[in-house]
Amino acid sequence: MGVVFQEDGGRGDGEQGVVPVRRSGVRSKAFSVVMALLLVYTLSFFLEPDPSGVGTHTKLGLPACRSVAWFGVPCPFCGMTTSFALMAKGRFIDAFACQPAGALGFVVGIIALLANVLIMLTGVGLEFFTRFRRSALVFATVVLALSWIYKIIIYL
Repeated sequence: MGVVFQEDGGRGDGEQGVVPVRRSGVRSKAFSVVMALLLVYTLSFFLEPDPSGVGTHTKLGLPACRSVAWFGVPCPFCGMTTSFALMAKGRFIDAFACQPAGALGFVVGIIALLANVLIMLTGVGLEFFTRFRRSALVFATVVLALSWIYKIIIYL
């Protein structure tokens, strides 16, 4: 059983406090997230980034992006795999220049990895992050949109 924080301590009196509340499955979910992220980062480390800044994912057996052929511009995710591979190799400036959202996503993933390791070890959920869910989604959407505009500009 995991432990999470409930804002009013479960008393229903509206008083703010940090009181642990038991919840099952939190450690197994955190373990799943950690394993998935470790797989992504391991693949990123061993994957050789494509010098063109896009197409690295084809080395994993995935098809090439059709966005350029169909619409004449890269898709919002063009360069993400390359950016991750560059970040994993410590080439931070190259990664950001390739795909800013990918470089930022790499960092956010590291934070998520560490947070989920903490959850696995303690069984304590980080419920306070749920307060920022909507803001994080808006922020991620804006970053992705700006990164897409940047990719279009450098492509043209």
